[in-house]
Amino acid sequence: MYGIVGKLNFAFPKPLIDLHQPISNKDKTLWIVQDGTIYNKESILHLYEEYGQDCLKYLRGMFAFAIWDKPRKKLFLARDRLGKKPLYYYSDSQSLIFASEIKAILEDPKIERKVNYKALHYYLTYDYVPGPLTAFQNIFKLPPAHFLTWQNGRFNIKRYWQLNYGPKLNLSERDCCQEILSRLEEAVKIRMRSDAPLGAFLSGGADSSAIVALMSKFSQTPVKTFSIGFEDTSDDELPYARIIAKQFKTEHHEFLVEAKALEVLPKLVWHYGEPFADSSALPVFYVAKMAKDYVKVALNGDGGDENFGGYRRYYFDRWFKYVHKLPHKFIKFIPYTRSSRVNLFLQKAKVLSETASSLSAQRHLWLLYWFNYGLADKLYSQDFKERIKEYNPLKVMIESYKNFATFNNSLDNMMSVEINTYLPDDLLVKMEVACRANSLEARSPLLDHTFMEFTARLPGNFKIKGRQKKYIFKKALEGLLPKEIIYRRKKGFAPPVDDWFRNQMKDYAYEILLDSKTIGRNYFKKEGVEKLLKDHCQSKLNYGESIWALIFLELWHRTFIDK
Repeated sequence: MYGIVGKLNFAFPKPLIDLHQPISNKDKTLWIVQDGTIYNKESILHLYEEYGQDCLKYLRGMFAFAIWDKPRKKLFLARDRLGKKPLYYYSDSQSLIFASEIKAILEDPKIERKVNYKALHYYLTYDYVPGPLTAFQNIFKLPPAHFLTWQNGRFNIKRYWQLNYGPKLNLSERDCCQEILSRLEEAVKIRMRSDAPLGAFLSGGADSSAIVALMSKFSQTPVKTFSIGFEDTSDDELPYARIIAKQFKTEHHEFLVEAKALEVLPKLVWHYGEPFADSSALPVFYVAKMAKDYVKVALNGDGGDENFGGYRRYYFDRWFKYVHKLPHKFIKFIPYTRSSRVNLFLQKAKVLSETASSLSAQRHLWLLYWFNYGLADKLYSQDFKERIKEYNPLKVMIESYKNFATFNNSLDNMMSVEINTYLPDDLLVKMEVACRANSLEARSPLLDHTFMEFTARLPGNFKIKGRQKKYIFKKALEGLLPKEIIYRRKKGFAPPVDDWFRNQMKDYAYEILLDSKTIGRNYFKKEGVEKLLKDHCQSKLNYGESIWALIFLELWHRTFIDK
Protein backbone atom coordinates (compact mmCIF):
# COMPACT_ATOMS: atom_id res chain seq x y z
CA MET A 1 0.00 0.00 0.00
CA TYR A 2 1.47 3.31 -1.06
CA GLY A 3 0.08 6.78 -1.68
CA ILE A 4 0.86 10.44 -2.06
CA VAL A 5 -1.65 13.15 -1.27
CA GLY A 6 -1.08 16.83 -1.91
CA LYS A 7 -3.11 19.99 -2.16
CA LEU A 8 -3.71 19.45 -5.86
CA ASN A 9 -3.31 15.75 -6.42
CA PHE A 10 -3.94 12.32 -5.00
CA ALA A 11 -2.20 9.36 -6.57
CA PHE A 12 -1.53 5.70 -5.92
CA PRO A 13 1.40 4.58 -8.11
CA LYS A 14 0.12 1.40 -9.75
CA PRO A 15 3.38 -0.60 -9.69
CA LEU A 16 3.40 -0.47 -5.88
CA ILE A 17 -0.11 -1.70 -5.10
CA ASP A 18 -2.37 -4.69 -5.60
CA LEU A 19 -3.83 -4.97 -9.11
CA HIS A 20 -7.35 -4.64 -7.69
CA GLN A 21 -6.62 -1.42 -5.80
CA PRO A 22 -7.50 1.35 -5.33
CA ILE A 23 -11.21 0.58 -4.88
CA SER A 24 -13.96 3.18 -5.17
CA ASN A 25 -17.57 3.48 -4.13
CA LYS A 26 -20.28 3.60 -6.80
CA ASP A 27 -20.17 7.32 -7.47
CA LYS A 28 -16.34 7.51 -7.35
CA THR A 29 -16.34 9.98 -4.47
CA LEU A 30 -14.44 7.67 -2.08
CA TRP A 31 -11.29 5.71 -2.85
CA ILE A 32 -9.48 3.21 -0.64
CA VAL A 33 -6.22 1.28 -0.55
CA GLN A 34 -5.99 -1.30 2.20
CA ASP A 35 -3.81 -4.01 3.69
CA GLY A 36 -4.99 -6.82 5.96
CA THR A 37 -8.09 -8.89 6.62
CA ILE A 38 -11.47 -7.98 8.13
CA TYR A 39 -12.86 -11.12 9.79
CA ASN A 40 -16.43 -9.90 10.21
CA LYS A 41 -16.61 -9.33 6.43
CA GLU A 42 -17.50 -5.67 6.66
CA SER A 43 -16.81 -3.32 3.76
CA ILE A 44 -14.64 -0.48 5.03
CA LEU A 45 -15.83 1.94 2.37
CA HIS A 46 -19.50 1.26 3.06
CA LEU A 47 -18.95 1.65 6.79
CA TYR A 48 -17.16 4.93 6.18
CA GLU A 49 -20.06 6.15 4.04
CA GLU A 50 -22.45 5.40 6.89
CA TYR A 51 -20.43 6.22 10.01
CA GLY A 52 -17.48 8.34 8.89
CA GLN A 53 -14.47 7.99 11.18
CA ASP A 54 -16.53 5.90 13.60
CA CYS A 55 -16.38 3.07 11.06
CA LEU A 56 -13.35 1.79 13.00
CA LYS A 57 -15.61 0.67 15.87
CA TYR A 58 -17.19 -1.95 13.60
CA LEU A 59 -14.03 -3.53 12.18
CA ARG A 60 -12.72 -6.79 13.60
CA GLY A 61 -9.39 -7.82 12.19
CA MET A 62 -5.99 -6.52 11.17
CA PHE A 63 -5.76 -3.58 8.84
CA ALA A 64 -4.02 -0.48 7.61
CA PHE A 65 -5.91 1.59 5.09
CA ALA A 66 -6.22 5.00 3.47
CA ILE A 67 -9.49 6.54 2.28
CA TRP A 68 -9.54 9.60 0.03
CA ASP A 69 -12.77 11.52 0.61
CA LYS A 70 -12.95 13.50 -2.62
CA PRO A 71 -15.82 15.90 -1.80
CA ARG A 72 -14.12 16.96 1.43
CA LYS A 73 -10.59 16.72 -0.04
CA LYS A 74 -9.72 14.75 3.05
CA LEU A 75 -7.43 11.78 3.63
CA PHE A 76 -8.32 9.27 6.36
CA LEU A 77 -5.56 6.83 7.43
CA ALA A 78 -6.10 4.16 10.10
CA ARG A 79 -4.26 1.28 11.71
CA ASP A 80 -5.74 -1.70 13.58
CA ARG A 81 -6.09 -1.79 17.36
CA LEU A 82 -3.02 -3.90 18.19
CA GLY A 83 -0.78 -2.76 15.35
CA LYS A 84 -0.60 -5.99 13.38
CA LYS A 85 -0.39 -4.10 10.10
CA PRO A 86 2.21 -1.32 9.74
CA LEU A 87 1.62 2.18 8.44
CA TYR A 88 4.38 4.76 7.90
CA TYR A 89 4.11 8.37 6.78
CA TYR A 90 6.15 11.42 5.80
CA SER A 91 4.68 14.90 5.89
CA ASP A 92 5.75 18.39 4.88
CA SER A 93 3.88 21.60 4.09
CA GLN A 94 2.92 20.39 0.61
CA SER A 95 2.12 16.69 0.88
CA LEU A 96 1.67 13.57 2.94
CA ILE A 97 3.30 10.34 1.78
CA PHE A 98 2.25 7.05 3.36
CA ALA A 99 3.06 3.38 2.88
CA SER A 100 3.11 -0.06 4.49
CA GLU A 101 6.90 -0.09 4.19
CA ILE A 102 9.53 2.58 4.73
CA LYS A 103 11.24 1.51 1.49
CA ALA A 104 8.26 2.74 -0.54
CA ILE A 105 8.44 6.20 1.00
CA LEU A 106 12.18 6.36 0.32
CA GLU A 107 11.49 5.88 -3.39
CA ASP A 108 10.29 9.47 -3.54
CA PRO A 109 13.34 11.46 -4.73
CA LYS A 110 12.57 14.43 -2.48
CA ILE A 111 12.95 12.33 0.69
CA GLU A 112 16.42 12.76 2.21
CA ARG A 113 17.84 9.66 3.88
CA LYS A 114 18.93 11.27 7.13
CA VAL A 115 19.73 9.20 10.22
CA ASN A 116 17.59 9.81 13.29
CA TYR A 117 20.25 9.60 16.03
CA LYS A 118 17.66 9.71 18.78
CA ALA A 119 16.01 6.63 17.27
CA LEU A 120 19.35 4.78 17.02
CA HIS A 121 20.10 5.52 20.67
CA TYR A 122 16.68 4.20 21.66
CA TYR A 123 17.19 1.17 19.40
CA LEU A 124 20.37 0.28 21.27
CA THR A 125 18.35 0.33 24.48
CA TYR A 126 15.10 -1.33 23.44
CA ASP A 127 16.34 -3.63 20.62
CA TYR A 128 13.87 -1.92 18.28
CA VAL A 129 13.01 1.65 17.31
CA PRO A 130 10.05 2.62 19.52
CA GLY A 131 7.16 4.25 17.73
CA PRO A 132 6.24 6.75 16.51
CA LEU A 133 9.92 7.20 15.64
CA THR A 134 11.71 5.46 12.80
CA ALA A 135 15.44 5.35 12.09
CA PHE A 136 14.93 8.07 9.47
CA GLN A 137 14.35 11.73 10.21
CA ASN A 138 10.84 12.94 9.30
CA ILE A 139 9.41 9.45 8.69
CA PHE A 140 7.07 8.18 11.40
CA LYS A 141 4.92 5.20 12.38
CA LEU A 142 1.22 5.75 12.84
CA PRO A 143 0.64 4.22 16.33
CA PRO A 144 -1.71 1.24 16.73
CA ALA A 145 -5.36 2.07 17.43
CA HIS A 146 -4.91 5.53 15.90
CA PHE A 147 -6.19 7.29 12.83
CA LEU A 148 -4.75 10.24 10.93
CA THR A 149 -6.72 12.82 9.00
CA TRP A 150 -5.12 15.16 6.45
CA GLN A 151 -7.06 18.09 5.06
CA ASN A 152 -5.96 21.40 3.56
CA GLY A 153 -2.32 20.67 4.30
CA ARG A 154 -2.93 19.95 7.99
CA PHE A 155 -3.11 16.62 9.73
CA ASN A 156 -4.38 15.37 13.06
CA ILE A 157 -3.72 12.07 14.85
CA LYS A 158 -6.18 10.57 17.34
CA ARG A 159 -6.53 7.33 19.32
CA TYR A 160 -9.80 5.44 18.83
CA TRP A 161 -9.40 2.39 21.13
CA GLN A 162 -7.57 1.35 24.28
CA LEU A 163 -7.63 -1.88 26.27
CA ASN A 164 -9.31 -1.49 29.66
CA TYR A 165 -8.23 -3.63 32.62
CA GLY A 166 -11.23 -2.88 34.79
CA PRO A 167 -13.62 -3.43 36.37
CA LYS A 168 -12.52 -6.98 37.20
CA LEU A 169 -14.84 -9.88 36.42
CA ASN A 170 -16.21 -12.02 39.24
CA LEU A 171 -16.00 -15.57 37.84
CA SER A 172 -15.24 -18.94 39.34
CA GLU A 173 -12.16 -20.70 37.95
CA ARG A 174 -14.39 -23.26 36.24
CA ASP A 175 -16.59 -20.65 34.56
CA CYS A 176 -13.54 -18.64 33.56
CA CYS A 177 -11.89 -21.67 31.92
CA GLN A 178 -15.04 -22.41 29.95
CA GLU A 179 -15.34 -18.79 28.84
CA ILE A 180 -11.70 -18.67 27.73
CA LEU A 181 -12.06 -21.78 25.57
CA SER A 182 -15.39 -20.67 24.11
CA ARG A 183 -14.04 -17.25 23.13
CA LEU A 184 -10.79 -18.66 21.78
CA GLU A 185 -12.68 -21.23 19.70
CA GLU A 186 -14.64 -18.42 18.08
CA ALA A 187 -11.49 -16.37 17.43
CA VAL A 188 -9.83 -19.38 15.77
CA LYS A 189 -12.89 -20.31 13.73
CA ILE A 190 -13.34 -16.89 12.10
CA ARG A 191 -9.62 -16.82 11.22
CA MET A 192 -9.97 -20.11 9.39
CA ARG A 193 -12.19 -18.46 6.78
CA SER A 194 -9.93 -18.48 3.77
CA ASP A 195 -10.09 -19.28 0.09
CA ALA A 196 -6.32 -19.91 0.15
CA PRO A 197 -4.50 -22.91 1.70
CA LEU A 198 -4.22 -22.53 5.46
CA GLY A 199 -1.90 -23.89 8.19
CA ALA A 200 -0.29 -23.03 11.53
CA PHE A 201 3.08 -22.23 13.07
CA LEU A 202 3.70 -24.75 15.84
CA SER A 203 6.44 -24.09 18.40
CA GLY A 204 5.40 -26.82 20.82
CA GLY A 205 4.45 -24.29 23.49
CA ALA A 206 1.02 -24.11 25.06
CA ASP A 207 -0.15 -21.13 22.99
CA SER A 208 0.54 -22.41 19.48
CA SER A 209 -0.44 -25.93 20.52
CA ALA A 210 -3.85 -24.68 21.66
CA ILE A 211 -4.39 -22.97 18.31
CA VAL A 212 -3.50 -26.17 16.43
CA ALA A 213 -5.79 -28.23 18.67
CA LEU A 214 -8.77 -25.94 17.98
CA MET A 215 -7.99 -25.75 14.26
CA SER A 216 -8.06 -29.55 14.13
CA LYS A 217 -11.50 -29.46 15.69
CA PHE A 218 -12.88 -27.31 12.88
CA SER A 219 -10.86 -28.58 9.91
CA GLN A 220 -12.12 -31.30 7.57
CA THR A 221 -8.55 -32.20 6.56
CA PRO A 222 -5.30 -32.53 8.55
CA VAL A 223 -3.95 -29.14 9.62
CA LYS A 224 -0.61 -28.28 8.04
CA THR A 225 1.87 -27.38 10.80
CA PHE A 226 5.35 -25.86 10.58
CA SER A 227 8.11 -25.92 13.19
CA ILE A 228 11.66 -24.64 13.51
CA GLY A 229 14.56 -26.08 15.48
CA PHE A 230 18.24 -25.33 16.04
CA GLU A 231 21.24 -27.59 15.66
CA ASP A 232 23.48 -28.24 18.67
CA THR A 233 21.31 -26.56 21.28
CA SER A 234 19.44 -27.69 24.36
CA ASP A 235 16.69 -25.18 23.54
CA ASP A 236 15.34 -27.18 20.63
CA GLU A 237 11.53 -27.41 20.94
CA LEU A 238 10.92 -29.76 18.03
CA PRO A 239 10.23 -32.80 20.26
CA TYR A 240 7.30 -30.95 21.85
CA ALA A 241 5.95 -29.84 18.49
CA ARG A 242 6.05 -33.48 17.34
CA ILE A 243 3.94 -34.52 20.32
CA ILE A 244 1.19 -32.10 19.28
CA ALA A 245 1.53 -32.98 15.59
CA LYS A 246 1.11 -36.66 16.42
CA GLN A 247 -1.81 -36.15 18.81
CA PHE A 248 -3.79 -34.05 16.35
CA LYS A 249 -2.62 -35.92 13.25
CA THR A 250 -1.32 -32.83 11.47
CA GLU A 251 0.61 -32.71 8.22
CA HIS A 252 3.84 -31.68 9.92
CA HIS A 253 6.92 -29.95 8.46
CA GLU A 254 10.22 -29.05 10.16
CA PHE A 255 13.30 -26.96 9.40
CA LEU A 256 16.64 -26.78 11.23
CA VAL A 257 18.32 -23.36 11.47
CA GLU A 258 22.12 -23.49 11.28
CA ALA A 259 24.73 -20.81 11.88
CA LYS A 260 25.18 -20.38 8.14
CA ALA A 261 21.60 -19.10 8.08
CA LEU A 262 23.09 -15.74 9.09
CA GLU A 263 23.92 -15.41 5.41
CA VAL A 264 20.31 -14.28 5.07
CA LEU A 265 20.93 -11.35 7.41
CA PRO A 266 21.32 -8.75 4.61
CA LYS A 267 17.94 -9.88 3.26
CA LEU A 268 16.38 -9.41 6.70
CA VAL A 269 17.85 -5.91 6.90
CA TRP A 270 16.28 -5.07 3.54
CA HIS A 271 12.84 -6.31 4.55
CA TYR A 272 12.83 -4.60 7.97
CA GLY A 273 13.86 -1.22 6.59
CA GLU A 274 15.24 -0.08 9.94
CA PRO A 275 17.40 -1.61 12.71
CA PHE A 276 15.80 -4.55 14.53
CA ALA A 277 17.78 -6.44 17.17
CA ASP A 278 15.44 -9.32 18.09
CA SER A 279 17.46 -12.30 16.85
CA SER A 280 14.36 -14.52 16.80
CA ALA A 281 13.57 -12.68 13.57
CA LEU A 282 15.82 -15.27 11.93
CA PRO A 283 13.84 -18.44 12.82
CA VAL A 284 10.52 -16.67 12.27
CA PHE A 285 11.69 -15.74 8.77
CA TYR A 286 12.65 -19.34 8.06
CA VAL A 287 9.43 -20.87 9.35
CA ALA A 288 7.50 -18.46 7.10
CA LYS A 289 9.75 -19.32 4.17
CA MET A 290 9.09 -23.02 4.72
CA ALA A 291 5.33 -22.53 5.12
CA LYS A 292 4.89 -20.50 1.93
CA ASP A 293 5.48 -23.62 -0.19
CA TYR A 294 2.36 -25.21 1.31
CA VAL A 295 -0.04 -22.48 2.49
CA LYS A 296 -0.90 -18.82 2.00
CA VAL A 297 -2.32 -18.20 5.50
CA ALA A 298 -0.78 -19.32 8.81
CA LEU A 299 -2.30 -19.03 12.29
CA ASN A 300 0.05 -18.57 15.25
CA GLY A 301 0.08 -18.42 19.05
CA ASP A 302 1.19 -14.82 19.48
CA GLY A 303 -0.53 -13.07 22.38
CA GLY A 304 -0.74 -15.74 25.07
CA ASP A 305 1.91 -14.12 27.25
CA GLU A 306 0.44 -10.64 26.79
CA ASN A 307 -3.06 -11.83 27.73
CA PHE A 308 -2.26 -14.04 30.69
CA GLY A 309 1.03 -12.80 32.19
CA GLY A 310 3.47 -15.23 30.64
CA TYR A 311 6.74 -13.36 31.10
CA ARG A 312 9.09 -14.03 34.00
CA ARG A 313 9.56 -10.29 34.57
CA TYR A 314 5.95 -9.98 35.70
CA TYR A 315 6.55 -11.85 38.92
CA PHE A 316 10.13 -10.59 39.31
CA ASP A 317 8.71 -7.09 39.61
CA ARG A 318 6.50 -8.26 42.48
CA TRP A 319 9.58 -9.43 44.40
CA PHE A 320 11.50 -6.18 44.32
CA LYS A 321 10.61 -5.22 47.90
CA TYR A 322 12.19 -8.46 49.14
CA VAL A 323 15.26 -8.38 46.89
CA HIS A 324 15.94 -4.82 48.03
CA LYS A 325 16.92 -6.25 51.41
CA LEU A 326 19.82 -8.30 49.98
CA PRO A 327 23.24 -7.12 51.26
CA HIS A 328 24.68 -4.34 49.09
CA LYS A 329 28.15 -5.88 49.27
CA PHE A 330 26.75 -8.99 47.62
CA ILE A 331 24.73 -7.16 44.97
CA LYS A 332 27.31 -4.68 43.72
CA PHE A 333 29.71 -7.31 42.37
CA ILE A 334 27.18 -8.87 39.99
CA PRO A 335 28.19 -7.78 36.44
CA TYR A 336 25.69 -6.27 34.02
CA THR A 337 25.25 -8.32 30.87
CA ARG A 338 22.63 -10.13 28.83
CA SER A 339 22.74 -13.03 31.20
CA SER A 340 22.87 -16.78 30.85
CA ARG A 341 20.35 -18.85 32.78
CA VAL A 342 23.00 -19.63 35.40
CA ASN A 343 23.16 -16.07 36.68
CA LEU A 344 19.74 -14.86 35.53
CA PHE A 345 18.41 -14.64 39.08
CA LEU A 346 21.47 -12.70 40.23
CA GLN A 347 21.09 -10.30 37.31
CA LYS A 348 17.46 -9.64 38.16
CA ALA A 349 18.32 -9.34 41.85
CA LYS A 350 20.85 -6.61 41.07
CA VAL A 351 18.38 -4.67 38.95
CA LEU A 352 15.55 -4.98 41.44
CA SER A 353 17.78 -4.12 44.38
CA GLU A 354 19.05 -0.94 42.75
CA THR A 355 15.65 0.14 41.41
CA ALA A 356 13.35 -0.84 44.29
CA SER A 357 12.75 2.77 45.23
CA SER A 358 12.68 3.96 41.61
CA LEU A 359 9.76 4.72 39.35
CA SER A 360 7.83 1.72 38.03
CA ALA A 361 8.87 2.80 34.54
CA GLN A 362 12.54 2.64 35.50
CA ARG A 363 12.24 -0.85 37.01
CA HIS A 364 10.33 -2.02 33.96
CA LEU A 365 12.96 -0.66 31.58
CA TRP A 366 15.78 -2.31 33.47
CA LEU A 367 13.95 -5.61 33.75
CA LEU A 368 13.56 -5.67 29.98
CA TYR A 369 16.73 -4.22 28.51
CA TRP A 370 20.40 -4.57 29.40
CA PHE A 371 22.38 -2.66 26.78
CA ASN A 372 22.70 0.62 28.65
CA TYR A 373 23.89 -0.96 31.86
CA GLY A 374 27.40 0.39 31.44
CA LEU A 375 27.76 -1.13 27.98
CA ALA A 376 26.58 1.91 26.03
CA ASP A 377 28.93 4.13 28.01
CA LYS A 378 31.83 1.86 27.13
CA LEU A 379 30.93 1.67 23.44
CA TYR A 380 29.63 5.10 22.47
CA SER A 381 32.11 7.52 20.94
CA GLN A 382 32.31 11.01 22.39
CA ASP A 383 30.80 12.38 19.19
CA PHE A 384 27.78 10.06 19.41
CA LYS A 385 27.34 10.89 23.11
CA GLU A 386 27.14 14.55 22.17
CA ARG A 387 24.55 13.85 19.49
CA ILE A 388 22.23 11.99 21.85
CA LYS A 389 22.96 13.68 25.19
CA GLU A 390 19.48 15.25 25.34
CA TYR A 391 17.72 11.96 24.72
CA ASN A 392 17.13 9.67 27.68
CA PRO A 393 15.60 6.29 26.73
CA LEU A 394 13.91 6.19 30.12
CA LYS A 395 11.63 9.01 28.92
CA VAL A 396 10.03 6.59 26.46
CA MET A 397 9.05 4.24 29.27
CA ILE A 398 7.97 7.08 31.56
CA GLU A 399 5.72 8.43 28.82
CA SER A 400 4.32 4.93 28.24
CA TYR A 401 3.50 4.60 31.94
CA LYS A 402 1.87 8.02 31.87
CA ASN A 403 -0.33 7.04 28.94
CA PHE A 404 -1.07 3.36 29.58
CA ALA A 405 -0.35 2.51 33.24
CA THR A 406 -3.56 3.96 34.62
CA PHE A 407 -4.84 0.89 36.46
CA ASN A 408 -4.87 -0.24 40.09
CA ASN A 409 -2.06 -2.78 40.20
CA SER A 410 1.46 -3.15 38.81
CA LEU A 411 0.71 -6.32 36.81
CA ASP A 412 -2.07 -4.67 34.81
CA ASN A 413 0.14 -1.63 34.28
CA MET A 414 3.14 -3.63 33.06
CA MET A 415 0.97 -5.65 30.69
CA SER A 416 -0.80 -2.54 29.38
CA VAL A 417 2.52 -0.80 28.71
CA GLU A 418 3.93 -3.79 26.83
CA ILE A 419 0.79 -4.30 24.75
CA ASN A 420 1.20 -0.71 23.58
CA THR A 421 4.98 -0.80 23.04
CA TYR A 422 6.85 -4.12 22.98
CA LEU A 423 4.02 -5.99 21.25
CA PRO A 424 3.49 -3.69 18.22
CA ASP A 425 7.09 -2.48 17.89
CA ASP A 426 8.84 -5.84 18.31
CA LEU A 427 6.73 -9.01 18.30
CA LEU A 428 4.19 -8.03 15.66
CA VAL A 429 6.80 -6.40 13.44
CA LYS A 430 8.81 -9.62 13.51
CA MET A 431 5.86 -11.74 12.42
CA GLU A 432 4.56 -9.26 9.84
CA VAL A 433 7.94 -8.76 8.14
CA ALA A 434 8.73 -12.49 8.03
CA CYS A 435 5.38 -13.31 6.48
CA ARG A 436 5.23 -10.36 4.10
CA ALA A 437 8.72 -11.18 2.82
CA ASN A 438 7.47 -14.66 1.97
CA SER A 439 4.03 -13.74 0.54
CA LEU A 440 2.30 -15.23 3.54
CA GLU A 441 -0.47 -13.90 5.80
CA ALA A 442 -0.19 -14.43 9.57
CA ARG A 443 -3.29 -14.51 11.79
CA SER A 444 -3.25 -14.39 15.60
CA PRO A 445 -6.43 -15.61 17.36
CA LEU A 446 -5.07 -14.77 20.83
CA LEU A 447 -4.72 -11.15 19.71
CA ASP A 448 -8.38 -10.85 18.74
CA HIS A 449 -9.37 -7.56 20.35
CA THR A 450 -12.67 -8.87 21.73
CA PHE A 451 -10.84 -11.81 23.31
CA MET A 452 -8.31 -9.41 24.83
CA GLU A 453 -11.06 -7.17 26.20
CA PHE A 454 -12.24 -10.19 28.16
CA THR A 455 -8.83 -11.39 29.42
CA ALA A 456 -7.79 -7.86 30.47
CA ARG A 457 -10.58 -7.86 33.06
CA LEU A 458 -9.52 -11.14 34.69
CA PRO A 459 -8.12 -10.77 38.23
CA GLY A 460 -4.35 -10.73 38.60
CA ASN A 461 -4.30 -13.92 40.70
CA PHE A 462 -5.91 -15.74 37.76
CA LYS A 463 -2.90 -14.81 35.64
CA ILE A 464 -0.01 -15.25 38.08
CA LYS A 465 -0.50 -17.49 41.09
CA GLY A 466 2.64 -17.86 43.18
CA ARG A 467 5.31 -18.62 40.59
CA GLN A 468 2.83 -20.09 38.11
CA LYS A 469 2.49 -17.82 35.11
CA LYS A 470 -0.62 -17.92 32.87
CA TYR A 471 -2.36 -19.87 35.62
CA ILE A 472 -5.98 -19.75 34.41
CA PHE A 473 -5.10 -20.23 30.74
CA LYS A 474 -3.15 -23.38 31.57
CA LYS A 475 -6.05 -24.65 33.67
CA ALA A 476 -8.38 -24.04 30.72
CA LEU A 477 -6.13 -26.08 28.43
CA GLU A 478 -5.91 -29.16 30.68
CA GLY A 479 -8.69 -30.94 28.82
CA LEU A 480 -7.29 -29.99 25.46
CA LEU A 481 -3.50 -30.56 25.61
CA PRO A 482 -1.10 -32.95 27.39
CA LYS A 483 0.15 -31.60 30.72
CA GLU A 484 3.75 -32.09 29.58
CA ILE A 485 3.05 -29.39 26.99
CA ILE A 486 1.02 -27.07 29.21
CA TYR A 487 3.39 -27.01 32.17
CA ARG A 488 6.80 -27.37 30.61
CA ARG A 489 9.41 -24.66 31.10
CA LYS A 490 9.19 -21.74 28.68
CA LYS A 491 12.17 -21.67 26.32
CA GLY A 492 11.58 -18.83 23.92
CA PHE A 493 12.41 -18.78 20.24
CA ALA A 494 15.83 -17.15 19.97
CA PRO A 495 18.64 -18.84 18.00
CA PRO A 496 21.90 -19.71 19.81
CA VAL A 497 23.68 -16.53 18.71
CA ASP A 498 25.95 -16.59 21.78
CA ASP A 499 27.50 -19.80 20.50
CA TRP A 500 27.45 -18.76 16.85
CA PHE A 501 29.44 -15.59 17.48
CA ARG A 502 32.04 -17.57 19.43
CA ASN A 503 32.47 -20.19 16.75
CA GLN A 504 31.08 -20.34 13.19
CA MET A 505 30.27 -16.62 12.95
CA LYS A 506 33.17 -15.22 14.99
CA ASP A 507 35.17 -14.04 11.97
CA TYR A 508 32.06 -12.50 10.42
CA ALA A 509 31.38 -10.45 13.57
CA TYR A 510 34.97 -9.18 13.73
CA GLU A 511 34.98 -8.37 10.02
CA ILE A 512 31.76 -6.32 10.12
CA LEU A 513 32.13 -4.54 13.45
CA LEU A 514 35.82 -3.63 13.18
CA ASP A 515 35.68 -2.66 9.53
CA SER A 516 37.00 0.84 8.87
CA LYS A 517 33.64 1.85 7.40
CA THR A 518 31.83 0.79 10.60
CA ILE A 519 34.26 2.50 12.96
CA GLY A 520 34.37 5.53 10.66
CA ARG A 521 30.71 6.31 11.36
CA ASN A 522 31.94 7.46 14.77
CA TYR A 523 29.11 5.85 16.69
CA PHE A 524 31.33 3.52 18.68
CA LYS A 525 34.87 3.46 20.05
CA LYS A 526 37.01 0.84 18.35
CA GLU A 527 38.56 -0.27 21.63
CA GLY A 528 35.09 -0.67 23.14
CA VAL A 529 33.92 -2.89 20.29
CA GLU A 530 37.14 -4.93 20.45
CA LYS A 531 36.67 -5.55 24.16
CA LEU A 532 33.01 -6.49 23.65
CA LEU A 533 33.98 -9.10 21.05
CA LYS A 534 36.93 -10.38 23.08
CA ASP A 535 34.94 -10.75 26.31
CA HIS A 536 32.22 -12.59 24.44
CA CYS A 537 34.52 -14.92 22.51
CA GLN A 538 36.42 -15.78 25.70
CA SER A 539 33.07 -16.55 27.40
CA LYS A 540 33.65 -13.95 30.08
CA LEU A 541 30.23 -12.45 29.35
CA ASN A 542 27.36 -13.22 26.98
CA TYR A 543 27.09 -10.43 24.43
CA GLY A 544 25.62 -12.43 21.54
CA GLU A 545 22.42 -10.40 21.36
CA SER A 546 24.36 -7.13 21.55
CA ILE A 547 26.66 -8.24 18.74
CA TRP A 548 23.59 -9.09 16.66
CA ALA A 549 22.19 -5.60 17.36
CA LEU A 550 25.41 -3.88 16.28
CA ILE A 551 25.74 -5.95 13.10
CA PHE A 552 22.13 -5.30 12.13
CA LEU A 553 22.66 -1.58 12.66
CA GLU A 554 25.74 -1.51 10.45
CA LEU A 555 24.12 -3.51 7.66
CA TRP A 556 21.09 -1.22 7.80
CA HIS A 557 23.40 1.77 7.45
CA ARG A 558 25.11 0.28 4.41
CA THR A 559 21.80 -0.70 2.78
CA PHE A 560 19.67 2.40 3.33
CA ILE A 561 22.02 5.30 4.09
CA ASP A 562 25.11 4.44 2.03
CA LYS A 563 22.89 2.79 -0.64
